[in-house]
Amino acid sequence: MASMEEKAGMEPGRQQLNAKEVPTTCLGTQGCFFRRSRRQRNTSLSMELIEAAEEGEVTRIQRLVKRGADVNVGDPDRQGNSALHQAVLKGHADVVQLLLNAGSQINCKNQDGDTPLHCAASSNMQGILKLLVNYSGCSINAKNYELIEAAEEGEVTRIQRLVKRGADVNVGDPDRQGNSALHQAVLKGHADVVQLLLNAGSQINCKNQDGDTPLHCAASSNMQGILKLLVNYSGCSINAKNYHGDTALHCAARCGHTDVARYLISLPGIQVNMKNNLGYTALHISAAACRCDLVNMFLEDDGCQLDSRNKHGNTPLHEAAMNGCVDVVRQLVNANCDVKAENKDGNTPLHSAAWGGHCEVTRLLITGGTNINARNSNGDTPLHVAAQMGHSEVAHTLIHAGCHLNILNYDNMTARDICQDHKDDSHKEIVAEIDSITRIKNDTATRSLADIVLIEIKGVLSDESLWKLSKCIGSEWDAMMVYLGFHQMDIVRVRLEFFCDMNLQIYSLLKEWRNRTPPAQEKLGILADALREVGRKDLAENLLIGIVSEPPGEETQI
Repeated sequence: MASMEEKAGMEPGRQQLNAKEVPTTCLGTQGCFFRRSRRQRNTSLSMELIEAAEEGEVTRIQRLVKRGADVNVGDPDRQGNSALHQAVLKGHADVVQLLLNAGSQINCKNQDGDTPLHCAASSNMQGILKLLVNYSGCSINAKNYELIEAAEEGEVTRIQRLVKRGADVNVGDPDRQGNSALHQAVLKGHADVVQLLLNAGSQINCKNQDGDTPLHCAASSNMQGILKLLVNYSGCSINAKNYHGDTALHCAARCGHTDVARYLISLPGIQVNMKNNLGYTALHISAAACRCDLVNMFLEDDGCQLDSRNKHGNTPLHEAAMNGCVDVVRQLVNANCDVKAENKDGNTPLHSAAWGGHCEVTRLLITGGTNINARNSNGDTPLHVAAQMGHSEVAHTLIHAGCHLNILNYDNMTARDICQDHKDDSHKEIVAEIDSITRIKNDTATRSLADIVLIEIKGVLSDESLWKLSKCIGSEWDAMMVYLGFHQMDIVRVRLEFFCDMNLQIYSLLKEWRNRTPPAQEKLGILADALREVGRKDLAENLLIGIVSEPPGEETQI
């Protein structure tokens, strides 16, 4: 830019040229001002036109249109409504006709995307609705919107008229989750409209935004009559999946509609074991929701796979156990579901019950024959899981059912170790429970076993001796009984008979073993070997101490 000194030295011609630039710029600005004033005046007329349309002032509207008001301008203060929108909303049919004749766009949209036809439909302006529908250029989609609304309201005559005028029966409404007229009729329970739309060409398997067909909608809404109507119509896909992978049977199970589910299961070709995107069957869903009625219905179906796995590897029994569904767990256990099934993390249903803190479910699974010491992919037993979650009642149940207390997980921690990392009362209770059951280890206690296990000259173990021994063995007893020749079912049997009393369980089997094994001297050797097998050398040695400490001449050779 030139300095003041440079300007002073400029040639006269250059100075004159710059001087002429000033009025040119002013003229340009003045011209813009005139143009803006003209636009502002037109906008003002248009806003006045919208107000006149709202008030139904025909003469004023005619004058404003003649003066150049734009009939298609929207008012930001009225949700972007044009004069035509406002006339429709206020029910001024004469103004609507006048504005259309003056060039109003019949399919113009406000800020919400609504056309004047939408406004007429939502405001129940039937006369104006007819006027708009019959006007040249009215969008077919607008007619479709009206058709969907008519289907929702169950207006048969109106639907017939719209279909006759070319409304597409298969168009979905974005404001209704993409539902077609058929979807809406099903959801509202209008069976006559459903039949009418099917006859008019509605696609029976059309899908909305979620991939639901009308059959999905009928199942979810418990519309059993309409569901039967759809199923009996040609081409209905009873196993169609939505975008979540759910069939109509999944929907019925999730919503707890037993009668609908029963009807669907009875249909030839129904696939009761079909899985959704998460791998859930309808039985999984029913079991997780504690729906005994639905579960029983699936159990009665010979084709139902009771131990089907979802994406996590869970069976229906896992789902029921996790959610504390006592009655459903009982149903599934009685139906011989796999109580030892492991999911992808190695968890059995007993792990799931322990995680959820469900004591009664824990008892049912133990009596059902599950492996009480099963380890998951982290090496955790159900007792570890109960300890992690601080479920002291579940831990109590597991401990008194005879679970092993000293198993290390892959972090080299016992259940007791886990509890010691916590200071709350529930974890302290578990520690106390474990300590009260822990085997006798101190020298005084083990040495006194020589007095507890009294071996007579003939080598016969008395009931009293076996009872005292049963109180010393501890949580390794089941492995010891297997060594002594008992089967797993024998162990389950005594657990059922003497539930939550480990001493009685051990004592009962020790008596059975004593009474059936030959001869008396061999019993002691076998029992000592069994104790060593499960890591109880202290008890085995003290059995021998009891024998060799007998008076001379009365030794019993092992």
